[in-house]
Amino acid sequence: MSGFTNMIFLSLCAIALPYLTLAEAAACCSNIRTNTECRNVCLQLSSGTSQMEQMLILAQAANHCPPDMMDFWNCADSILPALKEIEAWSGRSCCNLTKSRMCSESCSHAMSVENVENSCSRSTEDAFFSCVSRQSEGEQCCGRADSQSCKIVCWHTYLSNTRETQESKHLLRQHCTGRNKDVVQCVLRQTKPEKPSNPADNLHCCPKAQTDKCKHTCIRSLQTLTKEEEIVETMIADCGSPTLVDPLWQCFLKGPPKVKAETGIDGAKLHCCQESSSKRCKNLCVENYSFGWSVSWNEFHKHCHFLNSPIATIDMAMYSCFTEVDEPFRMGCSGLKYCTNFNNHPTELFRRCDAQADEAAKKDIELWEKGEISLPQLKIPVKDIRFCEPEMWKAIACALQIQPFHRKPSPLPICREDCVYILNQCADHSRLTSGQTIQNLCNSLLPLDNEKSCISVLQFTEEEVVSKTNQNEITTPCHPNPCAKGEICHIHRRRCKHPADCKPYVCQKACQFGQVSTVYVPTNTYVVIPEHSELDESSEDECQQYKTCHCGHTQSIGHCKPIHCIKKQSCSISPRHIKDHGSHFKLDCNDCICHAGEKICTKRSCLSDSATNPRWTVSGIQNCDCPHKYEPVCGSNGKTYPSACVARCVGTTTIAQGSCYELDPCKTNPCGEGYRCVPRRQVCLGQNIGPCNQYECIDPERCNHHQHDPVCDTTGEEFTNMCILMARNRVLAYRGHCLKNNYSTSGKVCGQNGETYIHETAALADRTTVDYFAECKSVGSISGNSSCNNVECPPLQPSNCEGITPPWACCPICAAELRVLSSDALMKRAAQAMQKGPITVQQTLEILSNHITVAECDVFGYLSIDGDIVILVKSLVTNPSVIQVQACGKEAERFEHLIRTRSPVLMSHLVLTPLLYAPLRTSSVSVTALGVCIHPSYPSFLLTFLSLFIWRILGVI
Repeated sequence: MSGFTNMIFLSLCAIALPYLTLAEAAACCSNIRTNTECRNVCLQLSSGTSQMEQMLILAQAANHCPPDMMDFWNCADSILPALKEIEAWSGRSCCNLTKSRMCSESCSHAMSVENVENSCSRSTEDAFFSCVSRQSEGEQCCGRADSQSCKIVCWHTYLSNTRETQESKHLLRQHCTGRNKDVVQCVLRQTKPEKPSNPADNLHCCPKAQTDKCKHTCIRSLQTLTKEEEIVETMIADCGSPTLVDPLWQCFLKGPPKVKAETGIDGAKLHCCQESSSKRCKNLCVENYSFGWSVSWNEFHKHCHFLNSPIATIDMAMYSCFTEVDEPFRMGCSGLKYCTNFNNHPTELFRRCDAQADEAAKKDIELWEKGEISLPQLKIPVKDIRFCEPEMWKAIACALQIQPFHRKPSPLPICREDCVYILNQCADHSRLTSGQTIQNLCNSLLPLDNEKSCISVLQFTEEEVVSKTNQNEITTPCHPNPCAKGEICHIHRRRCKHPADCKPYVCQKACQFGQVSTVYVPTNTYVVIPEHSELDESSEDECQQYKTCHCGHTQSIGHCKPIHCIKKQSCSISPRHIKDHGSHFKLDCNDCICHAGEKICTKRSCLSDSATNPRWTVSGIQNCDCPHKYEPVCGSNGKTYPSACVARCVGTTTIAQGSCYELDPCKTNPCGEGYRCVPRRQVCLGQNIGPCNQYECIDPERCNHHQHDPVCDTTGEEFTNMCILMARNRVLAYRGHCLKNNYSTSGKVCGQNGETYIHETAALADRTTVDYFAECKSVGSISGNSSCNNVECPPLQPSNCEGITPPWACCPICAAELRVLSSDALMKRAAQAMQKGPITVQQTLEILSNHITVAECDVFGYLSIDGDIVILVKSLVTNPSVIQVQACGKEAERFEHLIRTRSPVLMSHLVLTPLLYAPLRTSSVSVTALGVCIHPSYPSFLLTFLSLFIWRILGVI
């Protein structure tokens, strides 16, 4: 062992332990008469004042004391504290590597790694957990030892991290003979050298390149060159010198991915494979992101990947999914030095607002200035763009790199009219090939339905001016990500015990969805992963198998089990009207989706039905002939319905008269002896999944401190769950996090979900927005005799907002609304896989809330009487500004996109997989002083332009 290694070895785990007295050391050494060197080393045992020093001395003894000196080895084993501590828990020897006092104290009493998880952060205690991991490997081998000398020598190799040295291997073979040979083989297997690296194993890094040219060079170099020097030199020519801030070179430093059987190389992109319209590409994609990275990469990228495909033939669904996984949309853009016109757009979504994208756009312009626009499989000759529409070319280059949000992503998202205009002005017609026209060029570059969703670059040809006050009205605490690797960032919305030391975000431990995946899921989350299955390209009957796994507290994904496959069958609407699986369509006024052969639609009564069904207007339910009266009943799903007739009409069993929140679920004492019954209101989703219990059974003497179900007491202190609150003899104020905003805590309110809450704070904590300030006395707008007429609605905030009235509510709110269609079959499968009862509205909203990026917005919602899930994205600010309302609308627009495209960003969560389609409706904001209305249906650039124009007139900026 070198001096440096020995120094590290001695400092690894210097835990103060009781050490051998001279008398005890002499007792061990008394039988050693002929072997002087062994006796001298033996007598040194009493000088070892730490576990590591004692182990070092024993390791020296192994060099001089043969394994047949059984008296010595047995004696050392029986009285040596080091071995006793290791056998109690091998990780105890790593305790001195801890950095925090809390972690050190926890480690000193721990009996397993699980005992230290809550006290030790993996991001800051990396040296400690690395040692614990190595010791865990030691348990697999050293635990097999029968003889004491073999056991001591084995543990020494792990504590000193010298398993791979020839000296350690020689000692192992010397002391682990006979029945202990298995110990030697175990250690050798763990230290077996890895096979020589294959350059193709690093192909997963190429998509991280900042330019298409660099991507192509990366792929070609790794596939054709064998010497590392040649590969690096070739890549530097087109990718620039290696830097630690470049994602491409960072990826190379990490080395080839280690495939995890549960997630493959990238579980999120395995979801994207299912979106491919080609069964061949789907097979190659699944093989590529499962286990055959270096084997299938070439075929996959040759035939299926967008880098090698003409733009018109790109598999857009798969392409969109990949881009969403790698570069999700973020709110706002600032700090750009070249693409400065993209700064100061606080309510716009962008994929890549960073220095790399900024620099890449600049390089694109420099290339284009040479007289040619180079695109995949197409080159367009142009005039000198320094003098022909330079600002528009700059806006195009920046838009292609920074990628503003649009509903249908494509490699070239610019609008067709912009394409025609810029090429008419600047294309070098003298160099166009025979038959090429401007119209044909734009047709080959852009999708046929481009006009429905595109980016007009005109909005980015001039620099925006927004005051700092307006910019600061929107904050995104989790972007850039402030958390350590292995953690996921959530906005901190709860009340803080120490406000002066309160961060606007919370870092939660998470599991990576495969080694090269950029998607993380929080611990204690159930995830969905597509199973690898070879699809017959000629088969019409495709059934995709999935499995569900759990992200555990050790930050690894496991405990997987298969769930039923999903057949991508079409839906028959009429004999000549067929809809494909996953397609969205309208039937009269109702939104529909075809999923696995099932037609799932909203159940609204359309205007055409009003003549035959006068009791219900457009806000009513199809085919319901119920009288207009408000006599609430509680359904078996925990939802209150306006009458027993309506409940029967929508297929819900009634369990009692009156509102669900008025009933006492503990009246019959369902918990049994030894437990206390406590009401726990919830609304369950799906049909015939199981009992939707409205209570929980608690034993305050035995609380589960890991169960996260927050509650707030009457003093404003938050507890992890109801059991802990009761154990502390506190009084419940409301369920949910203690809210930090100053909402009302007096006077009953009626929520948009039709339930009465004790006050506004209780409603918002239950993720329900307030309909009006009073007990519920009506629900919805039912015919012209609506009982909402006697309801006093609260004023809209801001006052210049033209709000929307959510389904079955009386009063409008200033928010964005998603009416989500879901699958009962998927809901049932998810609930069965988790084995924790039905999925609830509250669970769904909580997960969606964690995906909100703007601190001033949050998610609320309820189960509509119609059966769809109403999700409201609303500002948390008491009197929100125009920008804040627009930001919440953009967040809802992003959710609509993620749900409609079934993005892995959301669909990796098992609870969210039943969500299929989410039509969007947003509030409009007007400036009444000028009579100008800014409506969400206007193009985003027009919204921004009008807003700035109005603010300038008013003297705001």
